Amino acid sequence: MQIEYDPAKSAKNAEERGLPFELAKELDWSAGQIIETRYAAVAPLHGRLHFVAYCIRGDKRRIMSFRKANKIEEEIYEKADAARAAPGDEA
Repeated sequence: MQIEYDPAKSAKNAEERGLPFELAKELDWSAGQIIETRYAAVAPLHGRLHFVAYCIRGDKRRIMSFRKANKIEEEIYEKADAARAAPGDEA
């Protein structure tokens, strides 16, 4: 499977940690272990959409990232919200 990433974030990671994202291609993915599942969500707060990345630990959500949603995330949210509200889709 191919990997993709933001080149600017890769450069920053390379500078800060000595690990450009390109190196992830060399990981032995078959030997990797999933240690936790992470989730990403976009939800409204105080009249504006926000992005949150989190995992579930026990009975709690552990927040790893929380920020204002960017334009792409807003568009994804709006499309999903419109699809959910579409007539004839009631369960």
